[in-house]
Amino acid sequence: MLKESGFTVYRWPGGTFANGYHWREAVGDRDRRPPRLNMAYWSEDVESNDFGLDEFMTFLQVVDAEPYIVVSAIEESDAQMAAEEVEYLNGPAGEGLGALRAANGHPEPYNVRFWGIGNETWLVMPPAEYLDLHIQIVEAMRQVDPTIQIIAVSGSGFEGIPGVSDWTKSMLTRAADYMNLISEHIYPPSSNDLVEHSQKIARAVRINAEAMRGYREQLEPLQGKDIRLVLDEWNYSWEDRAQIYGEAGPRYFFRDALGVATGLHEMFRQSDVIFMANTHPINVHGQVKTTQTEAAIEVTGLVWELYRHHFGSLPVAVSSTSAGPLDVVAAWTEDHTALTVAIVNPTASGYTLTLDLKNAQLTGAGRLWVITHSDPMAYNEPGQPLRVVIEERSLSDISSELSVPSLSISLYELPAR
Repeated sequence: MLKESGFTVYRWPGGTFANGYHWREAVGDRDRRPPRLNMAYWSEDVESNDFGLDEFMTFLQVVDAEPYIVVSAIEESDAQMAAEEVEYLNGPAGEGLGALRAANGHPEPYNVRFWGIGNETWLVMPPAEYLDLHIQIVEAMRQVDPTIQIIAVSGSGFEGIPGVSDWTKSMLTRAADYMNLISEHIYPPSSNDLVEHSQKIARAVRINAEAMRGYREQLEPLQGKDIRLVLDEWNYSWEDRAQIYGEAGPRYFFRDALGVATGLHEMFRQSDVIFMANTHPINVHGQVKTTQTEAAIEVTGLVWELYRHHFGSLPVAVSSTSAGPLDVVAAWTEDHTALTVAIVNPTASGYTLTLDLKNAQLTGAGRLWVITHSDPMAYNEPGQPLRVVIEERSLSDISSELSVPSLSISLYELPAR
């Protein structure tokens, strides 16, 4: 299911589990790896370490994706551990820790490009103290491989929490030379109003993007640099939901899919300052939910799959005089042969939109994909027939009139020149 979804980058280890993660305990003979308590959340589950660095890299080969490795960043010894991890993953096979990797059955360097420094480290220490540790870790890593891309930790979305104030500004002011990108996490709570609920993620994305533009304009250390945002965790909060699929593993509903699609729309609009967006793959906030014997794609996972495979790659400016509550984005396909138009309708009313293309003309038959359901609380469940699916339709008679069903996510592919 993950392969079908087409995700291109996976982050490991994810979440607060990354802080205190010792990569050496998760390589080599799996029967000799020490188990440890996973104390990132609250149940203190035992982590077997059977799925470690090399297993993760093999998994990426199976799903055809790129690694994004996160190193622990909570104490001074983490600098050496991080540098050694870079050497293990990226070093030549015949020397140092590259030789250990080769002895473990993986002679070729993995050439990991993206490296995150800790996760939500504003939970652990104040910015003044953390900045020195961040710089120390990055310096040690870059001595091993100066080509790596460093992703720092932001805290803009959490600066209402005591002790987190000005975290992002401090990081960008003092450590701009020690990062290439900076991460942000978004977890808005649910809303009873469907239209408001569908806009919550998008609103948070917009606030973070506007804040980043402000920093890029105002802060002297950012001048001449292109430090952009990595939204490497985002979804609706799990805290007001039943944890059906393990720690922080809630069920998501069709109403959440409407909000995830609208959130992606906002990322497309803000793509000048947003570099990457990641989502949890399995169970924890995940797009695939599992039992011991079954698995099912979440309704929110359908959104990721739809846009990954069918939305264009070059965003096009969209303005509207009558879209009402609809959220509309457009993009050219990479080969510039078709215009893709995506529309989220979070209301119980259907609409018809009229396209007025500037400097382009529709040329022939097209396609339409729709995710829709009459019940905003509809969901997919492992072991049961899917209640929400992606419907594909052929369009033989292309016109400028686009039909938008009630409670729907519609993605049009319209051949154009």
